[in-house]
Amino acid sequence: MKIVLYRRPGGHPRAFEDLFRAGLARHGVYVELAEIDKPVDCDLAVFWGVSIWGGIIERQRAAGRHYLVMERGYLGDRFRWTSLGLNGLNGRADFGVPRDVGSERLDRHFPGLLQPAKWISPNDPVVIMGQVPGDASLKHLSWDDWLARAV
Repeated sequence: MKIVLYRRPGGHPRAFEDLFRAGLARHGVYVELAEIDKPVDCDLAVFWGVSIWGGIIERQRAAGRHYLVMERGYLGDRFRWTSLGLNGLNGRADFGVPRDVGSERLDRHFPGLLQPAKWISPNDPVVIMGQVPGDASLKHLSWDDWLARAV
């Protein structure tokens, strides 16, 4: 399997990219580095975020091949944890976790996270928050429709 890691200009996720490569190297898997403007034919394209990588995603999809999106983690310290989603971002990615898995791993890394919400009264105000405008996770939906459903 040929794996290519596209380095993001500016390099803020460089440490996570390096850790990803080192982890695979410990298992004898080599990861080639590439520049975003010089696509490489590969079985798995790996990159940070999706907002500027659309060309690689479309190239991989057209070839029937896969891509792995690295992004800041969704739980805990976002600067310490990294999310790795196969063929998508957020809820549209495959995270390799069976649907019937228990919460042991989550509880070990994020103790107390899955506590039930404590409502003071049914008349308390509710805050509905969306994502920052322009985020890649919003590309598949209409903000107005989402807000109307959420309310």
